[in-house]
Formats: sequence, C-alpha cells, structure tokens
Amino acid sequence: MTAQDDTELLPNGLALRLFGWLALGAVLVTALLMLLPNNDYYRWQQGDGTILFRARYVYERTHFDKRPIDVAMIGSSRMEASARVNELSAGLSQRLGHPVSVVNFGMPQEGRDLQWAVVEQLLNTRPDVKLIVLTAGAESTLSHPGFRFLGTDAAILGAPAIYNLNYIENALTVPYRHLAYFIQGLAPSAFRLSTRFDPAIYSKLTFDPTETFRTGDGILVDRERVIDPAQRGGPTPPAAVVDRKLRLFPLDQRYAVERHYLRRIAALAREKKVTIAFLRVPTYRGAEEYFDDPGFYTAIGPVLEPVQLADDYRNYMDKDHLGRTGTARLSPWLIEKLAPIVTAAEETH
Repeated sequence: MTAQDDTELLPNGLALRLFGWLALGAVLVTALLMLLPNNDYYRWQQGDGTILFRARYVYERTHFDKRPIDVAMIGSSRMEASARVNELSAGLSQRLGHPVSVVNFGMPQEGRDLQWAVVEQLLNTRPDVKLIVLTAGAESTLSHPGFRFLGTDAAILGAPAIYNLNYIENALTVPYRHLAYFIQGLAPSAFRLSTRFDPAIYSKLTFDPTETFRTGDGILVDRERVIDPAQRGGPTPPAAVVDRKLRLFPLDQRYAVERHYLRRIAALAREKKVTIAFLRVPTYRGAEEYFDDPGFYTAIGPVLEPVQLADDYRNYMDKDHLGRTGTARLSPWLIEKLAPIVTAAEETH
C-alpha cells in the first residue's frame, strides 16, 4: 500500500459543509463589523499627516465654521492650485454689489468619487451654497485612493462594480475601517484624533493653498517655482490612458466612476437648487486637452477654459499646476466669467 493510499480524503459532502460554514462565518463577521459605530468627524481626520490633510479642513469649514459659503471650488490639486479664494471673493463681491464667499476645497489626485464625498458633506449640511465649481480635465478612469477612507459606506458600496478596477479593494476596506475607526474612537488621543472642534488646529488649515505651503507629511509645495520652459507639455489623448479592453465599450462603461459620481453630484445639486459649473485649467502647453464627450459636461453646467494661460511657462510651477504668476492672471478672468453664473445661481437658489 502506497502513502497515497493511506491518505484520508474528506467526503465531498463534508467538504462542502465546511466550506459553507466558513463562508457563513465570514458573512457574520463582516456583518458584525459593519454594526460597529463610526464617527464621521474621525473619518474626515484620516488624511491628517498625509497629502490629504486638508480633508479635515473641508469637514470643519462645512460643519463648524458658520461663515457663509456661496461658491465652493471642488476638485483635484489643479483646483487647489488655481483658486485664489480671497481675490475671487473680493472681486465677485465688488462685481455683484453684495458679499460673496468662495472656498477652495481642492485636494490632490484625481477621482470624481472623492469629489462626490465632499459635495455630499457640503450640500447636506450647508443650505447657503449656491454654486459648485468642479475640476474638469480629460475624463478619468480612476477611483481616488482616499475615497475608501473618506467616503460613506453607501457611496463606496454603491459604486459601479464593473469597469471599476478599485471596486473590490474599496469594498473590502469598508468592514476593515469600521473596526479601525471604532478602535480609534476608544482612545482618540492615542491616534491624534480631535474629539471636538479645535479652533487652534483649524486656524492652521485656513491658509490659501495657491500660496507655498507644506503638506501634512512635510512635502514643500512651492507655488513660487517656475517651470523649466524646455519641459515637455501637451495633452494626452484619452486613448493613451484608457485600458485597451475598455476602448470598445460605450463611454458610460469606459468612464464608469467618473460618470456615476458626476451624475450623483448633478442630481443632489438639482435637489438642493445649486448650480454646477466646471473649471478646466490647462496643463502647460496643453490648452487643447481632449474630452471624449464634452457634451456630457456641458449638459450639467458651463465649462470655463482659460486656454490663454497654457503657452506661457511663467504661469506654471510644474506641468500640471499653475504657480503664483498664473493664478494672478487667472483670477480676474475667472471673476469675469463667474459673475453672471453666480448671479443666475442666486436667482434660482
């Protein structure tokens, strides 16, 4: 008799039952983890000490700072680098003859799902918002890496599951973060979390991100730097960045995350009678960035494109972001373009 003959195999029925019990146990553990309470304020502090450290500012400006928010600039680091809110507020106030408060809620990296998380917090908390200006660039296939930590459970689990390369990773993070955030809540000071609003911390986050600053992890963002004019710029067609397999699919599948969350933003804005516009700041030498379907955006709101900035290297700190010279030139143009949009938004709000 060989060693193989001595091996005892589990009967098929018993193996299936064991597998079933393991699967049931995994479901029950996941369900129990999902029942653990989480604090929204702790959730929006998860970016502390990272490049997303201004997530706390978004939450605190929305929930604790009672000054008006009339116009919210929301998007990627291109929005963060572009919107001089003090100048925009002053210029719009002067043009319209009454105070207009503008905030810059831009945060690094692309991903329309994180912008939805910001919009959801904002519009469900602040009835004073009249206009949201979103970043626009070439359509994105990306889920923002911070979304799985900052978004709500419903927003993460309700994302498109197909054509979304990050869906499984994001979904698996939900029960994990319930446990992690619950543990953090048991000893918040050990995790450097604020249990209540701290004006001293908040005041350090209210700086203008179009000026030079350091991120939460100490990286210097030098807005005074000027790009080397020899650096290559120019647009990247979507076909060069979209997975080859997706190029055969309709645009709703090709850009599933982008379109799903933009539609959610547009629907919530309509419900709250808030106007949507887009700001597409060009990259260096990239005035003609490609849209596969510009009509998708213009159906939601006007698209503002300061293409006149693109060919002057002095406007840029790097290929993708304006520097202080560029934002100084952008602000008067943007005030002129936004003034009639704000007026119309006030009339319909």
